[in-house]
Amino acid sequence: MTALGSETAPSRLAAPGVQTAADPDPIPEVQQPVRQPCSFDETAAYDHAAALAGLGTRVAGTTAEHRAFDYITTQLRCFGYSVTMQSFVLPNGRTSHNVIAEKTGAEPRFIVLGAHVDTKYPSPGANDNGSGVGTVLELARALSMTETIPSLRFVFFGAEEMIDSNPAHHHYGSTHYVATLSEAQKAAISGMVSVDMVGYGTDYHARTMLLGPQSMSTLAMTAAAREGIEITFLKDTGVYGWSDHEPFERSGIPAVWLEWREDPLYHTRGDKAVHLNKGSIKTTGDHLAGLIVGMTPAEMP
Repeated sequence: MTALGSETAPSRLAAPGVQTAADPDPIPEVQQPVRQPCSFDETAAYDHAAALAGLGTRVAGTTAEHRAFDYITTQLRCFGYSVTMQSFVLPNGRTSHNVIAEKTGAEPRFIVLGAHVDTKYPSPGANDNGSGVGTVLELARALSMTETIPSLRFVFFGAEEMIDSNPAHHHYGSTHYVATLSEAQKAAISGMVSVDMVGYGTDYHARTMLLGPQSMSTLAMTAAAREGIEITFLKDTGVYGWSDHEPFERSGIPAVWLEWREDPLYHTRGDKAVHLNKGSIKTTGDHLAGLIVGMTPAEMP
């Protein structure tokens, strides 16, 4: 998180499965596909966060950030995904990336599940934002074995944190991602969720800047109520936004940021894996799994 010629057969009416003289073969009953529940493992998500924190401070464009992308890419390929990478150059001359994997659902429109990979010096970033990356990685694993209505795109953003003292100099990865989309590609995004700082805190929030469509925020709140998860809406009051939902909102794409508050150790050396709360990670993972698996075509923003 950033601070700040065919024949037509005659019609016949018969009860499903009832044999008639005109139709000697029974008409099979149509079985609706049963979507299996998504089993989110908070320990696996925690382990991902711990592995990333173990790389040290992942400042955008540094070797540590690039090693984090290597780790994420390896995990996604182990889950059976093809992985693509977007590269972009930062104003300071360094190069960062976005790592992207996709899952096809019953509908061609898709949900973006995103988390930023970089950290603010001197933090190893277990919560900000190893917790978000770990959660999205574990969701990618669990959802790879689960039928979903929406198609899914998992995006791991580089360079979310401010790279200098200018508060506008951040969200480079998500901004680059949105900027590369055509209008048709933007229209294909049903919604976006930024998973950022979900490993510590007592209060769970859905957050937006109230700039774009609020349908994704509303859906997140509805899904939480359905799953019995306590969540409140909290406006993102940052002038430039405090997470990677910001460029999506500004482009008119329904987006929401999920966050647990407050974390007194974020952006400090104390943001280590031992600091994380698996219960918060589990709640977030279960919430998103329920949102995705329970989503119907009519509910898609």
